[in-house]
Amino acid sequence: MDLYCRVFSSSSNNRLTKDDYILGSPRFAEKYPDNVIPTNPFMSVEWIKIFESSKKYQALHFTVWSGDKCLLLQPLFICRFKPFLPDALGSYCVALYAPWIVDDNDNFDKNKLFSFFLNSLQNYLRHKILYIEFRHFSIDNIFHSCFTNCGFKSLNWCDVICNLKNCAFENDIIKTKRKHIKRTLNSGAYVDFAPTKRVLDCYYNFQHRLYSKIFRPLPELSVFNSLISSSIGSVVVIRNEDDVYGGCSYFIFDNILYFWYIASANVVPNNVYPDAVLYYSLMKKAADEGCIMADFMGGGNADRDYGVRKFKLSLGGEMVAEYRYKKYLCL
Repeated sequence: MDLYCRVFSSSSNNRLTKDDYILGSPRFAEKYPDNVIPTNPFMSVEWIKIFESSKKYQALHFTVWSGDKCLLLQPLFICRFKPFLPDALGSYCVALYAPWIVDDNDNFDKNKLFSFFLNSLQNYLRHKILYIEFRHFSIDNIFHSCFTNCGFKSLNWCDVICNLKNCAFENDIIKTKRKHIKRTLNSGAYVDFAPTKRVLDCYYNFQHRLYSKIFRPLPELSVFNSLISSSIGSVVVIRNEDDVYGGCSYFIFDNILYFWYIASANVVPNNVYPDAVLYYSLMKKAADEGCIMADFMGGGNADRDYGVRKFKLSLGGEMVAEYRYKKYLCL
């Protein structure tokens, strides 16, 4: 089977960038692969459009082909987290969720295909980024040996999910968190699902303060504006008439609610618990609109205690074991 790669970098015209990595002679794709059915939100055209508004993130679709048929597609996000360093030392690449692989042809070895993809991707990204990380792979995924054979280190990680069917999660919220939610809503604070520009600026300032403290990259405000304008997600805040206490961005794909960036003010009234109310309100709204599950988007290293994971579990969440795979390319 003769394999080659194509890299899609933009949903606006679905053409390749100038530095495309093609095995063999130069070839250019004129359109997005017709046979690809998105299996997670990061494969969707809407999500790529959101990230096109960012200077810090570059969204790519790395694909493997045989003849005129796409066999594999992996969404990738290259992030600049140290702008004052050279690209190779100031950037990293993250792949969220497993790739899409065509399943209507049993005449090829999927492990061989995935190994080809990993080796080609490393060649493409070498000298451009510091490291690459794959997230949200199940413990029993069939590609574990492919990762380890290509020099990736596996990490025991976990995610937290919640069943939203029939709002059953409400019965699983621990008593303390129920009291926190009730107190907050009785205090005069309310959840605003359509924040104004001023309110959105407050939310972004909360995020900027938090991510500067933990040395993690944060998308520009334009990305959150694009999310609000999209058909797949938005930003919700908790506030009273004068003050904003916290906010959370989210998106919905295939009847699954995904929590994204959440942060709160440094100082809030004693009877206000922003994070608990934001999570609860979004889950309740999503369940009422037909969503079947909420994905809290990460629960940390499974081998270590983690306060954020404990908080998510207290809201009716369930821990799911998974692997992350990581490799440094510039060493």
